[in-house]
Amino acid sequence: MSKSKKIKPAITPYKITRLEFCATHFNAAQFPSDMFYVGVANRVYPVIHKVFGAQPGFTPALSRHMAITLACYVEDLVAGSGVWAAFISLYKKKYGNSFPFYNIREQTSLFPYDDEIPSFHAVLFLLWYVANEVNPESILNPGNPALRMLAMTLMPDLIKAYDDAPDTPARPILMSEEELGIPLFYQIRNLCSWLCSSCYLTRINDMDESINEFENFIDQLLHSVENEDESAKAYAIDSFVPMNALIGPLAIPAYEWLAEIVDLYHEPEEERYLPILKALKSRPYEYYRYKTVGESELILEDLNGEKLTLSPDTMPDGRFSPEIVPGKTALLSLVQVDGVWMMNGLGLQVLPEELFDECREAHRKKAKEHKDTYNYLMKAFNNRRIGVCGSHEEYMKMAFGDNPPKANGDSKLFDDIRDAGNLLYFLNTDGTVSVLPGYATCVKIKDNPYYDKECASHDGLAIILNHSLSTAEMREYIIKNKLIPDAALSSVSSPEAGRKMFQKNIRFLNDYAGRDSMPFLRGI
Repeated sequence: MSKSKKIKPAITPYKITRLEFCATHFNAAQFPSDMFYVGVANRVYPVIHKVFGAQPGFTPALSRHMAITLACYVEDLVAGSGVWAAFISLYKKKYGNSFPFYNIREQTSLFPYDDEIPSFHAVLFLLWYVANEVNPESILNPGNPALRMLAMTLMPDLIKAYDDAPDTPARPILMSEEELGIPLFYQIRNLCSWLCSSCYLTRINDMDESINEFENFIDQLLHSVENEDESAKAYAIDSFVPMNALIGPLAIPAYEWLAEIVDLYHEPEEERYLPILKALKSRPYEYYRYKTVGESELILEDLNGEKLTLSPDTMPDGRFSPEIVPGKTALLSLVQVDGVWMMNGLGLQVLPEELFDECREAHRKKAKEHKDTYNYLMKAFNNRRIGVCGSHEEYMKMAFGDNPPKANGDSKLFDDIRDAGNLLYFLNTDGTVSVLPGYATCVKIKDNPYYDKECASHDGLAIILNHSLSTAEMREYIIKNKLIPDAALSSVSSPEAGRKMFQKNIRFLNDYAGRDSMPFLRGI
């Protein structure tokens, strides 16, 4: 008699838990419907893991994140939370197209497009969106066949989940302070915090990296007043990020996402808050001068001379400190709500009078230097804002003739630039010059002897997608004038398909590459 063979059990990935799923909710709230969506996530997770598990850099954690994202998408549609609907609406307004990358009119007969139920192209986009976390330095082609195959495989489960889903709570609604006990501004900021930290489509993927520079700034701010309290630092970060981070695939402030969500899916009680949300603005940290001070409001002046009305509502104890008097200087971050400005988070409220004058003079001097430098360089380069040259020596000769300035800063960086050839340069209106060694081959401008179509097809992507390489002004100029027409995403279909994909979506991809960034200084 032969021995019975031992059957090896199949290796099953660890189950997604309720806590993992609920972490995507506002305040990580738990609902009776949660286990249904956890079940959805656990059904699609093994399928995702099987398709991508062997791919370099594609970790089980990323597979779980992808599964949870799809379950959240279904939950969003069932509950009418409006996150996905807001994305599509904002995308149409911003770019004029119905959908990023894909032509929704070319749907398969199996899954005709309907934005009220799980859509094949929405699932395809979400798979692409999460898959790009594998290597943030590059962009996966949205037409990748593996993504399309996986989306086709997952669609029946997701449609069935939508059909079978129980009643599902949506986001918390905005209410009056009398009803909820929380002022409207803090309700708005709390929802923006959720969009930044937890929401499946808009959350910041690497919060530590995104806030690193701002954290250093807050350390210096607190140190200047001899405050080493970690809780003060945490409050400053938790207050500032929700109102200033550029998030999600559109790289816009959370309050713009929220305004669109409420506009599309608001309860009757929220109708009156729509104008407030649509007019909401935020200013990063800037120096101000107190012009007039009253009990219920004061007038601030910024470095450009603009006057702003400030409310005491977010000040300690809801009133202005007795030390706040006309002439004093403040360093504040502000948010405008319902026509008045409020301090957001922490600020230095009482600084010496002369500090504002010094900062304004430095601001004006810098602006004049920028203008003069820009005008000088435009003349030196024959009114051509963008151009190429064979070497750094040639560039310096063009810019400064026989009197080049002495180099300041990182000597190794300057050595690298001096040794590099095929320079691409761009004159920014702030007087700085973006110099990209080796990129002259990428930009198709008149009389460019270095242009190389093959190099341009792959290296040209970096000019748009690597925001540390080029300025926003430079990218806009290149996009507007169509100067990188051969830049292409890698494509298994054909080089031409990759080129068309990139060129058609270049503006969206430029914005997308700026996601999770956070400006924190203005006019300083």
